[in-house]
Amino acid sequence: MVPIVRVGTVTRSGARHDTRGPPSGVSRTGRTAAPTGHGVSRGPLGIRTDAGLVSNEESTNGPTSDGFLERLGITDLATGLEVAQQAKQMLIDAGTETLSGVTDPQMRHLVLMGFLERAQGLHEGVVWAAQVGNPYVAFGSLRSYAENAAGIAYVVDKPGTLERFHKNPSDAPGVPVGKLINHANKHFDRFAPIYHQLSQYAHPAPRSLMASHQLVEGGPGVNVRWSSVPAFKSEGDRLLACGWAHELAEATYYLLRRLGQGPTASPGQQ
Repeated sequence: MVPIVRVGTVTRSGARHDTRGPPSGVSRTGRTAAPTGHGVSRGPLGIRTDAGLVSNEESTNGPTSDGFLERLGITDLATGLEVAQQAKQMLIDAGTETLSGVTDPQMRHLVLMGFLERAQGLHEGVVWAAQVGNPYVAFGSLRSYAENAAGIAYVVDKPGTLERFHKNPSDAPGVPVGKLINHANKHFDRFAPIYHQLSQYAHPAPRSLMASHQLVEGGPGVNVRWSSVPAFKSEGDRLLACGWAHELAEATYYLLRRLGQGPTASPGQQ
């Protein structure tokens, strides 16, 4: 398998790190050159910056309010896919910036690698699903993507729990997802309602079960168009999946950088 960035690999006998030049998107000084449009987000999640969480006053009426998609440059499927695909570069930059030059990986580096790998896999799944029109894979993957970001935020604030993300579950039980979600609510302005919507697609709930049903106007009575082929309820939902992919990539970028910087709380904090 080809690594996404040249940050080296960990083998059973130890660790080695590639010393070749940085990939595109990272300057020679080691500071990340942000992708086009990368900056302080005003999207529905409320993204962290180096200065801390940006309050998202503009999202009080719902995740699609106040021109969220337009601010990202998403006006149709083509621009939505482009924005979502380009957002993956933020994950690559996070890996390069936090892992390049590390010659003796610590446990937090190994956990960071796992979070990064999951994030990229889920991000790619969302983009593919948006492209082919599969809301179950798109929103289901976004839900897992959101949980991944929540996990990073949790271990950043509670470094004493690091082993619970690293060891075999039989040796050190992992942190319950509910705890991660509750903690994420402190980091993202509207994490809870967005996560709730995503969960409705992950479970056999009305939002999920009725996704492919379309009411057809005209004729007597109520006509419903349905197909067993998965389809988004509306084009807006499809574009929203692209926008949320960007939001989660941006959140993951900042959180991984913080994790790479080392503990910010006492080791005993749980």
